[in-house]
Amino acid sequence: MGSVRCSGGWKTRDGAHPPLHTLRSQTMGEAARAAHQHRQPRLHPRISISKLGEYMSTSASRRRRIIRDQREPAEVKTLHCITARTALTSYLASSPQDPQRLLRTIEALRRQTPQTLWKQREIPLNITALQRALKLPPLNLEDLAPERPPDGRAAIAIGGVRVVVRPDLILRDRESGHVVGAVKLYLVKSVPLTDEAADFVTTVLRQFVELAYQAQPHRQRCIFVDVFAMKMHTAPAAYKRRMKDLEAACEEIAARWLSA
Repeated sequence: MGSVRCSGGWKTRDGAHPPLHTLRSQTMGEAARAAHQHRQPRLHPRISISKLGEYMSTSASRRRRIIRDQREPAEVKTLHCITARTALTSYLASSPQDPQRLLRTIEALRRQTPQTLWKQREIPLNITALQRALKLPPLNLEDLAPERPPDGRAAIAIGGVRVVVRPDLILRDRESGHVVGAVKLYLVKSVPLTDEAADFVTTVLRQFVELAYQAQPHRQRCIFVDVFAMKMHTAPAAYKRRMKDLEAACEEIAARWLSA
């Protein structure tokens, strides 16, 4: 049964109104197609820290796709874990870290009545993120003073590419007040990162702390938390070698920015 849209709404080709489930399907399909319209291309090379980590550990065809997606980000509405990120950041910054903070947020989410199909998907995702966060190994920050970073310090340049880091927390030594590390949360369920990718992410995080704060970071204080995978990663010891690899990769991204 085909259908057409006319001034009076959707009708089948014989003039009858289609079933409601068909109308919903067609309307959602229109919304999906509209959502996939691309924004204006970015003129200057730019990549997020997590996508750079993925870039360093994937196939050539996937690398090309990553460059395209970073250059021409689609206007796709994606599921976010904003509530989970906010709650987890506050939890990690608190002293002592009280799991009840996360449990209260989970209960508050469960009490919500979603008004849209989107919220029906987003709320369970945030709940799952917080439940998995509770299973993470404890993050010992007792000798540190965690704080939220200012918005102005969000990115660094590597090999001609603006690498967007946006750490969730900056870690200061309680005695000296010096910045010694940072925490980056990864709350993407659909694209788990490999251990190799995570090593590159923490290497960039270490470089960010060094450049943005003129600091001498401790590698074990540069922490990447893959929440859905329930893994924590710290910066590897082989820092200089990985930075050379990152610089070469970013030079490749810059060179292919307009042609990939």
